[in-house]
Amino acid sequence: MLSCVRYATKIAKENLRLGKIDGANVTSEDLTNPGDTTAPILQDQDITVTLLGTGDNIADVTDGSGVSDIGIIAVDVQATNGVIHVLNKVMIPNLN
Repeated sequence: MLSCVRYATKIAKENLRLGKIDGANVTSEDLTNPGDTTAPILQDQDITVTLLGTGDNIADVTDGSGVSDIGIIAVDVQATNGVIHVLNKVMIPNLN
């Protein structure tokens, strides 16, 4: 049981840092439109943002583990520490 809790804690910590693009304040205008934009994140991994998105998504995201059914549903929400883009799913880091 303790190992499950440790693993869940590790996943939670990774997810909190996963979506931060190091040293960048990236807005939707910085993306290739139409096409793919690859961005390094704090986990020494890349995410790929594809414009135009499918369905109701503004853009589609492929995370570090290769999951590609993540959608950006709101963009360019300015916060005090950067720009927020709202996703419809949780990105999962590649923990290997």
